[in-house]
Amino acid sequence: MHNYTYLLFNLVVFIPVLILSFTTDVKPHKHWKALLGAYLLVSLPFVLWDAWAVQAGHWGFNAQYVFDYRPLGMAAEEILFFITVPFAMMYVWGVVKKFIPPIQVPTWLPLTALSIAAGSAAALLVWYWGNGYTRAATIAALLAIAVAGCSKLIFTKRFWVFQLLLLGIFIVANWILTALPIITYGSSEIIGTKILTVPIEDFFFNFAFINLYLIVFNWLDTHTKH
Repeated sequence: MHNYTYLLFNLVVFIPVLILSFTTDVKPHKHWKALLGAYLLVSLPFVLWDAWAVQAGHWGFNAQYVFDYRPLGMAAEEILFFITVPFAMMYVWGVVKKFIPPIQVPTWLPLTALSIAAGSAAALLVWYWGNGYTRAATIAALLAIAVAGCSKLIFTKRFWVFQLLLLGIFIVANWILTALPIITYGSSEIIGTKILTVPIEDFFFNFAFINLYLIVFNWLDTHTKH
């Protein structure tokens, strides 16, 4: 029965939000062109990264909590993760847009925040270059920061409210995945610093994945008809 655990995680993330998207006035499913485009441009490369990382020993999956079927060498439920989680977070983004007016924040605030994030990622990248997951996660974060720096979203209050919600949701969700653990890590591939049971590298991974998805989703949404 335990091998249903990661699937159950995905269903708990996805089903309630899917129901809400049909029963409330926040409807990410109606932006299907932007969703699909972001899946192809962001989720797919992350799936390929995931498959490579599993082969490289950066992380793996506890057989007790996942099915035996391993497409690309990874847990099938992990592929679902890259579908269910961004959909749920785009619902959260829709809620933020509904309740937070399009207020601009002072330019120096997001630039300072991104500079601190970039500096931290760069320092860890150089200092822990030999740790495979640390290296990959910080490079991904630096890429996301560069993309975010070119987006007008970072100058809005909405973006930063979303970041706070994202951080809170991420900590709870990844604590579940790493506490059981459903996800395991190569001890030589991470620094070893954790918040609760979540490796610090996962914070960079999550920041990169969700924010790249958000920025691509919003760009496509403004350039395609629903």
